[in-house]
Amino acid sequence: MTVARFFDWFQLATLAGLACLALPRLLVLYARGVRVLAIDHHRTPKQMLADLLSVICLLLWWYEVVAYAWPVPIHFVPPWLGFVLFDAVAVKISGAALWAGGLVIYGLALWAFGDSWRLGIDHSRPVALVTRGIFASTRNPIYVSFNLMSVGTFLI
Repeated sequence: MTVARFFDWFQLATLAGLACLALPRLLVLYARGVRVLAIDHHRTPKQMLADLLSVICLLLWWYEVVAYAWPVPIHFVPPWLGFVLFDAVAVKISGAALWAGGLVIYGLALWAFGDSWRLGIDHSRPVALVTRGIFASTRNPIYVSFNLMSVGTFLI
């Protein structure tokens, strides 16, 4: 396996790790009767559109990671965005470290959330603000983790 292929497979493995953290948590909470997807009727249509676009961008990002690693010939980003800017192993190792760090922070956030993990705000069953674990260091560890993974993808 070449060095470049290692980093492609590394990104695929970490995406699988991300799914392996989130999906079991989703199923456990669902089995406990916790509404994980809470539709907030207080949000404006503009905010809901922004949420939808965020989810679409996240899914496109994941698709592009898989498409470049597999390789799949169909890409949604323009070809000029797919050129290699840095081709040094040290830069790719830095990207892999950021990706792995993002995955660890995501896992710590899921653990600290406990039964409070939601997509949206459930006004009918409010929960206390989480201030333990990783939330004692950063208020938004999920955003921090996704930002680290995004920069890691760029560097890889």
